[in-house]
Amino acid sequence: MRNIGIIGLGSMGYGMAKSLLEAGHRVWGHDINTDAVAQLVADGAQNGTLADHFAQLDCLVVVVLNAAQTETVLFGEGGAAPQLRRGTANIACATVPPEFASQ
Repeated sequence: MRNIGIIGLGSMGYGMAKSLLEAGHRVWGHDINTDAVAQLVADGAQNGTLADHFAQLDCLVVVVLNAAQTETVLFGEGGAAPQLRRGTANIACATVPPEFASQ
């Protein structure tokens, strides 16, 4: 069982989160749509603010629209990257240019 956070619970992110729950992982979700978060918790995800659990994660999946949103989520004010423990996998699922992905 892994501790996995997912930021972005639209069609793709929610489906990923649900599949990870069904596989037996502990999942925390975050989205600007609080109804999506509430539904994920009702489906079995961990209750609580994802940001409070960044240091516990084995993997963070960011499922947002583009490079700018990915940058904000990871490195903006209160961003996830500095709060993740060393060795945490980060999977960015957004349409970004190759130079962004290789940073």
